[in-house]
Amino acid sequence: MNQPLLPVSDRFITELCDADRGWGLFLFLRPKPEQRLTVLRTVLMALIPGIALGAFGSMLLELAAVALEQPPVPRLAFPLSLVFLYFVACWSLVAPAWNRRAERLARLQRYRA
Repeated sequence: MNQPLLPVSDRFITELCDADRGWGLFLFLRPKPEQRLTVLRTVLMALIPGIALGAFGSMLLELAAVALEQPPVPRLAFPLSLVFLYFVACWSLVAPAWNRRAERLARLQRYRA
């Protein structure tokens, strides 16, 4: 898709997000290019990998605590931290670029109709 009017950062982000391989198992969460990236969708995009990877990381932290004879970190601390970080990163980096493009494409479709 030719996007000459987009800033370089927006073009980079939207091209990266348009690639199916970048979404992996979460392809079902990707909105259509003319749809906005909502808070709910962003929370789901953060929640699924955050919980899965956070649970694995939490187990590793617990094993390290046992090996180092330290008190373990609460089990939900790492997963919840990852969910929060993923949400903030997606909402501040991906969502603005995606939503600017979605608004532009929706305006273009209304104009053509």
